[in-house]
Amino acid sequence: MGLGFVKWTDLLCRQGELSARENKKLDASSTSLVLNIAEGNGKFSRKDRTKFIDIANTAGMQCALLLDLLMVRSRETAQNLTEGKNMLDRICSMLMGWRRGLEEDQECG
Repeated sequence: MGLGFVKWTDLLCRQGELSARENKKLDASSTSLVLNIAEGNGKFSRKDRTKFIDIANTAGMQCALLLDLLMVRSRETAQNLTEGKNMLDRICSMLMGWRRGLEEDQECG
């Protein structure tokens, strides 16, 4: 799912409607999102997993805000951004579920 979002953002950036700065920020945030998901998945301690989940979630929120800014600045329409926003919603929901699961494991353990 995360890689699908990276692919979607890459296509958006290639359309040429975004500034170089917007391209760079969206690329950096989407890359951070998937790299931190992978990093968190590779960790064994709850503390480390939680740290990387939180970083990934922050990157997801940054991506969502960047998409909102594109709409506000009239560079993209809400309809054009719907697919990306839906992917981000699913990704961030998954991250929060993962984090809640780790918290519940900690309470039980």
